[in-house]
Amino acid sequence: MKDRNRMLSIALTACAVPLWWAVLGAPILAQSRPLRQEVRVEAAQAGTVPVTVWPGSGANLDFSRLGLRIYRAWLDDPSKLTIDFDAPLDAGGAQVVHLRRISGVAFQGLPSTPATLLSVVARDASGTAQLFQFPITYGSGPPDYSTIAVVPTPAPAGPRAMIQASGIPGQGATPLTFSHGIAALIEAGTIAPNGPMHQSLRAFLVLVTNGLPVAEASAQTGVSLEVVQVVARRGLEQQRQSIPRPGVAPEDAEAAPLDSPDVEAQPEGAAGGGE
Repeated sequence: MKDRNRMLSIALTACAVPLWWAVLGAPILAQSRPLRQEVRVEAAQAGTVPVTVWPGSGANLDFSRLGLRIYRAWLDDPSKLTIDFDAPLDAGGAQVVHLRRISGVAFQGLPSTPATLLSVVARDASGTAQLFQFPITYGSGPPDYSTIAVVPTPAPAGPRAMIQASGIPGQGATPLTFSHGIAALIEAGTIAPNGPMHQSLRAFLVLVTNGLPVAEASAQTGVSLEVVQVVARRGLEQQRQSIPRPGVAPEDAEAAPLDSPDVEAQPEGAAGGGE
């Protein structure tokens, strides 16, 4: 009888382990989602980035990517939150704001509100002040995030920048590459000078020179990505081989290497005096 009871106890324990893991382990698995989000500096300055603070999980506002130092911060309604920093404000080294939920404190003459506003003033290395504003609300249940990182907006690619969009035909080509490719295809007789394809490619080249991504320039001008790929390949071949041009004006002046993006301003008749 004792052996039978011992075996029954072991069996019940073995069955209880998965049940205990399922009950207590499920919340742990639910928290496996990323708790860090990134927002652009312009959105944070405009006050369009809401921040939610959940019970038992503070909210961090991280300014370290901007290279700014926080020197002042205000909570309009401090009755439900405490505010702290990763360094003393008077030392000029703070880069992270930490907000924590509290049960609630009644301040005489200060009404409690269901939401509030956090204002942060930070300075850059030159001492220029920047103001950031964050609408604050209060959440319940598990947090969706714990850190909001304010990050700089990437600088737009200039008209001469390399086209680096992954998987797009023409990857690694510059406007100069496309210009060489157009000239090479005209020279080979593949494209008729001043013909419809040449006109479309000229319009495409203007857009790319002005910094528009290849895919968008293709869509706007009707030049298929297959044609773009052919032009880019020919242009890259020309650049790789470094074949010098004869000491005469190219057959297609507008397909020659560009010194300025003002190619559309040239008269139509200047497109080439070739054939």
